[in-house]
Amino acid sequence: MADDRVIYSASDLAAAARCEYALLRAFDAKLGRGPAVAVEDELLARTAELGGEHEQRHLDILRATADVAVIGRPAYTVAGLTAAAEATMRAVERRAPVVYQAAMFDGRFAGFADFLVLEGDQYRLRDTKLARSVKVEALLQLAAYAGTLATAGVPVASEVELVLGDGAAVSYPVGELLPVYRPRRAALQRLLDDHLASGQPVAWEDESVRACFRCPECTLQVPRPRRPSACGGHAAESAGPAHRRGHHHHHRSRAPQRRCARTVCAHRRIADLAGAPADRTARRRQAALRGGRCAAADGAARCEQG
Repeated sequence: MADDRVIYSASDLAAAARCEYALLRAFDAKLGRGPAVAVEDELLARTAELGGEHEQRHLDILRATADVAVIGRPAYTVAGLTAAAEATMRAVERRAPVVYQAAMFDGRFAGFADFLVLEGDQYRLRDTKLARSVKVEALLQLAAYAGTLATAGVPVASEVELVLGDGAAVSYPVGELLPVYRPRRAALQRLLDDHLASGQPVAWEDESVRACFRCPECTLQVPRPRRPSACGGHAAESAGPAHRRGHHHHHRSRAPQRRCARTVCAHRRIADLAGAPADRTARRRQAALRGGRCAAADGAARCEQG
């Protein structure tokens, strides 16, 4: 909150994709409308520590070959976020080879991308993730960064990149992510603004709010009746009119050369949010994915269902 506005982040976008109910419970706790959220503090702290070490290792690799402009984490105020975003733009304008913790702020959305790496005349967005496979939430975060930075005037490369916990790097076309990100951001902003205006804490019985039925907040409510989703509870893929906004069709675009078999499940889940297959080839690829088979850059491969 700042100046009576809800300022949200890429983490909030990811949290909404996982479970809107848990997100609003956390929001209520900050607003003083309810108790603190149920979290596994020790596990979260350890995960954050390992994630920080992974990010630091990649920073050290980049520092060995290039000058790195470091944008410090600001105070979470309008003035602080604006100053950090301006510092990032100055680094971009002078063509810093690498920008670390690149800040962005457009008045509502605030984000901090791990790395901007200069490639020719454009900057490639690169994030480090401790996971060993690509998650939809990570792709949504990168889309948010790419969209916000491009709007601010940063020449963003056509692909974004994730460096996974085992060191593997996978990329994804920005053009496939933005059509998914934009409505998700609009939905998140509407969700938070409407909830703030309501003056009331979120109610478990409110089926207009998606629930995952798996997180700590949801499991506390499991004995209380509520219809679960048909897809096992993943918030971004919930089925049924009471648990979704808009329509979930299927869309596949031509695979980038750097695509890896491990990313296919995330690709499929992102595609499920994006729209219908545009052509016969996309429909065939979608059918193959549903059967568990995918085409990787180096040939046929297998991927897990779900």
